[in-house]
Amino acid sequence: MGYDETNFIVTDGTGELKKSALGAIAFTFPVGFDASTYNPLTLTQNGTADELGVRCLEHHFVGGNSGAQFSSEAVDASWEITEMVAGGSSLDATVQWTASDELSFNRSDCAIGFWDGSKWDYGSVPGSAAAGSDPFAQSRLTIGGVGLIGVRSGAALPIELVDFQATAINETDAMLHWKTAAEIYSSHFEIERSRDGSTWQLVGKTMSKGQGSSEQDYEFLDQHVFDQRSQQALFYYRLKMVDLDGSFEYSPVRSVIFSNEKDFIMGKFFPNPVDRNDAVVQLEIYSIEEKEIVLNVHDVRGQLVARFAKQLTNGGQVLTIDLGELAAGVYQVKIVDGAEGFMQRIVVQ
Repeated sequence: MGYDETNFIVTDGTGELKKSALGAIAFTFPVGFDASTYNPLTLTQNGTADELGVRCLEHHFVGGNSGAQFSSEAVDASWEITEMVAGGSSLDATVQWTASDELSFNRSDCAIGFWDGSKWDYGSVPGSAAAGSDPFAQSRLTIGGVGLIGVRSGAALPIELVDFQATAINETDAMLHWKTAAEIYSSHFEIERSRDGSTWQLVGKTMSKGQGSSEQDYEFLDQHVFDQRSQQALFYYRLKMVDLDGSFEYSPVRSVIFSNEKDFIMGKFFPNPVDRNDAVVQLEIYSIEEKEIVLNVHDVRGQLVARFAKQLTNGGQVLTIDLGELAAGVYQVKIVDGAEGFMQRIVVQ
């Protein structure tokens, strides 16, 4: 008769707490996985009224109810839901936990995941803020069936990428190296290359090494990228990180520069167009020697409206210029290196 954090059912074995004829009226299952941890689950049946059972499990597992445990970005508990008559359930669920249940957890971006038999489905991404103030709660509507549910934060990426580098080697090849800290039901990586930073082509594919929170290292060699008959070339690389369900995210972009001459080569201005309220643009440049260059900005009539002198060091660098004083419009930026000049168009809006 009544329940709270000191009066609840401990589901530390294989049993479950059952409620007969659970329908459209919400019912709270007062359960926890041990005598000091209260993790109630509230369910509403949008489908066919049925006898539903609930047990709370210690830990949130990568493989559903077994295997490795999530060690971060998770509530360290999960809930198993059963039904007497198979196939008729569509559930609204609200779970509750305390701060002591959290593993490096972000309460401002979290979601309830549903185990579909092969992977965790965390619904819409990003998630939403947890309700309450220790205890906390999160809800999810119309879960399509029964099974396991758990709570994670930052669940947008199936892969946690901690490092990605691209370098020129052997005068003609590009070596890509990346490291992951977690791969949660990830499928593979697609390696994409671009000459202009906007048009991309697939140049390779690498399968994921595993599932879980251990670090994994990867390498990919893109051979014969640079034609040595050319004087210089700039290439961009990115990773398309693909999950088992086909969802994907892109990595940051990395550049590789090849050169046969004592000169500098450059990428494109970014962002372009640029908002004049935040009109700082960046230009990636690689120089094989220390030198000064000048960036002259001309309007559509050819008049000089701004001038920036920049000192280049030996190697790659990112130059920044502030165009916030300019009116909205189209401009030509001429990069002057002694007698030579290179022109790029930029739009201020």
